[in-house]
Amino acid sequence: MKINEKIRQLREQHQLSQENMADKLGMSVTGYGKIERGEVRSNLSRLEQISEVFDMDICELLSVGETEKVYFIAVFMVRIK
Repeated sequence: MKINEKIRQLREQHQLSQENMADKLGMSVTGYGKIERGEVRSNLSRLEQISEVFDMDICELLSVGETEKVYFIAVFMVRIK
């Protein structure tokens, strides 16, 4: 599962509309929709905001598979499978 798919799935599980999410993130609905469709890559600060909306750690948000581990080194993110 890709991160954009996971974000959409979490939004639906929390019974939030795209409008609700866009409002919570301080962005346009169009911009948020692009995140869910995978048309744009979110920066680390935006991913942190999204994880806060879902009351989860950013590592949980970025972990899309059981065997994938996410490591943060300073401001760089390295995904290792």
